[in-house]
Amino acid sequence: MHLALAGAMVLLLAPHVALLGRYRRLPFATGFWAFTFTAASSATYAVHLLAVTGGGAARAGAWTAVAAATLLIGAIGVRSLLALSKRRAR
Repeated sequence: MHLALAGAMVLLLAPHVALLGRYRRLPFATGFWAFTFTAASSATYAVHLLAVTGGGAARAGAWTAVAAATLLIGAIGVRSLLALSKRRAR
C-alpha cells in the first residue's frame, strides 16, 4: 500500500516540479498559499514512509523533506507579509 501511495505522491508532485521555473517567474499572489498544503502533506507522508522503511539515509531524507516544506511555506509567508506591507504603504 505504501508503494502505491508513494507512487501517487510522485505522480501528483511531478507536474509541479516541472513547472517550478514558470512558478518563479509569476508575480506573487496569495494563491500561492495553495501550495503549502501540498508541501506539508507530502513532507509529512515522506517522513512517515521513511520511518517505516528505515535505512541509513531515512533520517536525512526525512529532515530534507521537512526542511524543504518549511522553506517553501516560510518563503510564501514572508512574501505575503511583504505584499501586505506594500499594500498598506499605498
